[in-house]
Amino acid sequence: MFSASFKSQSIPPTTTDHKIPTLQNGNVTILGSGNIGRLLALEWALSGVKVFVVDVNEGAIAAAKEVVGKRAGTRVVSEEEKLSVLDRISYVCGDVGNDPVVNQILATSNLVIEALPEIADLKRSILLKLDGIVPLTVPISTTSSSIPMSELIEATTHKGRFLNTHPLQYGMAPIEIMPSLATTPEVTNEVARLFAEIGMIPIMVHKENIGFIFNIVWRRIKQQTLDLVERGVATPHEFDRLWMMAFKTQIGPFGVMDMVGLKVVRDIEAQCFAKSGDPSDAPPMFLSKMVDEGRLGIATGEGFYRYPNPAYAKPGFLERGESRSAEENLLPIRETLIGSWSLVSFVAEITESGEQVFPMGVTPKGKLLYNIDGSMSVYLSSTENRQRFESQDPLGATDDEKTRTYTEFFSYFGEFSICNGRILHKIDACSFPNWAGSVQIRYASLDPEGRLILTTPPLLVKGETGVQKLVWERKR
Repeated sequence: MFSASFKSQSIPPTTTDHKIPTLQNGNVTILGSGNIGRLLALEWALSGVKVFVVDVNEGAIAAAKEVVGKRAGTRVVSEEEKLSVLDRISYVCGDVGNDPVVNQILATSNLVIEALPEIADLKRSILLKLDGIVPLTVPISTTSSSIPMSELIEATTHKGRFLNTHPLQYGMAPIEIMPSLATTPEVTNEVARLFAEIGMIPIMVHKENIGFIFNIVWRRIKQQTLDLVERGVATPHEFDRLWMMAFKTQIGPFGVMDMVGLKVVRDIEAQCFAKSGDPSDAPPMFLSKMVDEGRLGIATGEGFYRYPNPAYAKPGFLERGESRSAEENLLPIRETLIGSWSLVSFVAEITESGEQVFPMGVTPKGKLLYNIDGSMSVYLSSTENRQRFESQDPLGATDDEKTRTYTEFFSYFGEFSICNGRILHKIDACSFPNWAGSVQIRYASLDPEGRLILTTPPLLVKGETGVQKLVWERKR
């Protein structure tokens, strides 16, 4: 059932004499030089179209150039053709709306594809800017795997020209096309025709949905495979070996995740969790740890496999596996947590503005205790200008003293458990009484120094949406 989507990425060389009449004198602009952005840039360039790839990160652009250069060599029959294809791709470092060069490119585009990270506020902001820059006759597409287009274009004026498109991997022909609730049929048909003219096969998604047809099935595969690893039932390599033998493929799910990029995988899971609130939707702890350590897959040379020569591509992998792998760094979660931790930092970040807030001041103190019997406790205290009670009586404090104390001290205790890599704090009692009896979810990861990083799901911070991040180190 899934074998076609996991086949080897080796692609027969092709010629590049196919032109697109409707775009021959124009260009395609792609925002974002990540996996999908560079994938689509190469497909358009192979068909004779001028492509602009725009990104605000020079390092990401350099990485994209390297990857696209290698991929292009597998898709053409000569070095001359490869250079011709690469010459049709221009990389521009700049910001939409603030960079006149970028704005001019967008104003002369025939198709604009937004392929930025899976962050709703970022996409929403960029699409709103595009609506004011890109000519009204030009379609604008996002490539979101987990956010419906209708939610991203609420503030735009010309909603009918927006839609969502998503390819599979390099050299795979399908391109899923999903209109929003407002997309006009003319725009949907035109974008499908344009992709068909470069040799891709449009697959129509007939109703706006959270996720594309393949994404939904693929996400369930990801969730189950990651859960098996998280719980110590299987290792990534053993699972891939079994998958590859069962479905006769040359790569397994963990190899595919490396190809997609583990930060992308993590961010998609986090986005789904933000919508559902279901702990089983949150990204597992070990995946967040890998991302925090910079082990992002093919792009960084290490993920679930080491590159450029991954174990799954070596002779004998199916029969013997690999004796040494990145799996050695995946630690059992519960055993990692047990013990006493001291607070290093406590920062809240407002999602919309990026503003950082220090709820307990810049030098807070705190203790976190996870016990082997499943109990836990935490307290946080400000150290800045804490005034003593004039009454000298902790139970007989004035109302003003009690109010001031509440803003300077926070604590709770209860039990903890682990669900798909998320730590669940079941609270018995708390200084904030609304939390008593609740379950508070924390994403968890370890940094290279072995410090524990706990991050909250989106919550209210000073009346705005934000997340809180607490860094702990083991008590010596």
